Amino acid sequence: MLSAHRKLLSSSSINNTAGLGMLTHKKIGLFGNPNSGKSSLFNALTGLKQKTGNFGGVTVEKKVGKLSLGKNIKADLIDFPGSYSLHAISLDEKIVTSVLLQPEEKAYPDLAIYLVDIEHLERHLLFLTQLIDLKIPLIIALNMADRDLNFAPKVKLINEFFDLPTLEISSKTGQGLVALKTLINSVLENPETGLSSKSFFPKDELLRRAEWSELNTGPEAPEYRELVDIVNNSTLHKSALGLQVWDTMFRFEKLEPLMLAPELRKSPTPSNELTQKLDKVLLHPFWGIIVFIIILWLIFQSIFNLAEKPIDMLETSFTYVVGWVHQLLPPGWVTNLIANGIIPGLSGIIVFVPQIALLFIFISILEETGYMTRVVFLFNFLMRKFGLNGRSIVALISGGACAVPAILSTRTIGNAKERLITIMATPLISCSARLPVYSLLIAYVIPAGFMWGFINKRGLAFFSIYVISTLFALFVAFLLKKMVKSDEPSQMMLELPDYKLPILKNIYHNVYEKIRSFISEAGKIILMISVVLWALASYGPGDRMAQAEAAQKIRLENPKPGEQLANVEAIRLENSYAGLMGQWIEPVIKPLGFDWKIGIALITSFAAREVFVGTIATIYSAQQDDSPENLSAMLAKQVNPNTGKKVFNLATSASLIVFYIFALQCLSTLAVVKKETGSWKWPMIQLFAYSGFAYLASLIVYQILSSWS
Repeated sequence: MLSAHRKLLSSSSINNTAGLGMLTHKKIGLFGNPNSGKSSLFNALTGLKQKTGNFGGVTVEKKVGKLSLGKNIKADLIDFPGSYSLHAISLDEKIVTSVLLQPEEKAYPDLAIYLVDIEHLERHLLFLTQLIDLKIPLIIALNMADRDLNFAPKVKLINEFFDLPTLEISSKTGQGLVALKTLINSVLENPETGLSSKSFFPKDELLRRAEWSELNTGPEAPEYRELVDIVNNSTLHKSALGLQVWDTMFRFEKLEPLMLAPELRKSPTPSNELTQKLDKVLLHPFWGIIVFIIILWLIFQSIFNLAEKPIDMLETSFTYVVGWVHQLLPPGWVTNLIANGIIPGLSGIIVFVPQIALLFIFISILEETGYMTRVVFLFNFLMRKFGLNGRSIVALISGGACAVPAILSTRTIGNAKERLITIMATPLISCSARLPVYSLLIAYVIPAGFMWGFINKRGLAFFSIYVISTLFALFVAFLLKKMVKSDEPSQMMLELPDYKLPILKNIYHNVYEKIRSFISEAGKIILMISVVLWALASYGPGDRMAQAEAAQKIRLENPKPGEQLANVEAIRLENSYAGLMGQWIEPVIKPLGFDWKIGIALITSFAAREVFVGTIATIYSAQQDDSPENLSAMLAKQVNPNTGKKVFNLATSASLIVFYIFALQCLSTLAVVKKETGSWKWPMIQLFAYSGFAYLASLIVYQILSSWS
């Protein structure tokens, strides 16, 4: 394998440098332990020139950024998942192992940057020694230069010990980034300077090849059987785990002289002392949980309070745009499509971006400060009671933003049963796609105002919705714990980083990428559905719409005393293709308090939950024959012609909220669950079980509330 790596490097160098002055393209891998600052360094080096994809054949996220180095060199910087070693435990680590041990893999780097947190040096060097033995050109970047005043001796010592280019940087302040780019250029031009003369390998190359091959091919591999003959008779060395333990201990023994060096001796720092003081409270089994609940409560209060004005401004702006379109364009189907189809559909999502952005900001802050890792540790004991893992809390909290990346984050859970239960429970957490639905409907359930002068009533309703969804997710997890059988031992390895101030640039990059993805992905679906819905709402079979319109005009000209008559546009909609579809499913959803128009929105929102609001906006805009107005005001006036009651009353709105709390209406979530579990069995169980429970819960809520009104 060593020769294969060298051959790859030499051929890569020939292919990329052919032709004097030609532009060359390189792949640079960014490696390190979790919490080493890789994401900060990646953002600092690439800025907004980055994209997100997947590693080949799997759904593990791969972030790739463009890095301009000058001297006719362009590079792709690949941010590999955080790993503790090539002895992979989590699925994220297995991806790193797979890429590095298969040189033909497209993501294999020409150069590796290994980021080391200088304050936790002893835990970050195991993976480094394994990369050195793979003979990949390496640069060691010692992070946290802004927090260490005595860096020079450490850089010199580590440089001499590993015989590799070493420099200090700060991914937080940007210190050392110019020097890092210069060093990258230098090593790319002369890869031999990035190859260490040292080896940290126990025994010989055969041991390395056999031990790592066993991880990927199993103990029946020829190399593994050959290894058993070479290694001594100790039973410890005859198992995969034993080999990993032996290799790890061997490497730490070789690292011991470095770790005992006086230059690397730790001394208490203000950040260490602050971390210890905060952890006495935040990791307390009682007060820590109380603090966490208070933090979540403050987040949802803030989401509603801070987003209220921006949402009003966006709604007013879209109302103005619709009116402007009517004035600027001549009457006709094109104007109708734009004003009553496309714009209302898109505005139904964009107006709620402030709330979604705030949610992403708060989650990013929790991650950046190091608090999210404490939450994992704090809830590990409680999570195990429900068949989950401490890391499951990350997926559950991330599910408040989006279930898809939250489910992907379960790859850090090593136990297959705990990972499956987490995947099954996570979609029940109310995600940001539901926020537009809740925001629209809470206004009809909870009156505006404050309790005790400082608690926003609607913000409290938001918090209550998330509490309900979380409790139900835990209930489902507990049931699955009893149903899913596994003898696999549960384990969790966790590193608690020091608390630190969040890096605003990282938060900006994270929120920007999430919002951009949300708008672009949701926008495509909404634009398509808005156009289709407009067409279905504007046309009907044969001359049915024309006949119904003519008959309604006659009734409007000669109304009976006390008779409530719908306008002409409402009658046209009722006799359109969309109206007929809605009326076809209305008997099924009528016991929930939903009419055929809401039924259309329920169907379309199976593509994505947030489409509900856009659909409602399109459907009700299609029956407007007066001046445009914002969605909330328009819906508040809607009256059911059969009952004479408002459509969006307390019972119906509460029933809709309950339905969306429990129903699984997201094709993307179903697709990623299928991919992660390797079967349609589990996503189909989610779809039918959760939707069935949503129907039952919604039915009960509507019947109780409607009987009281």
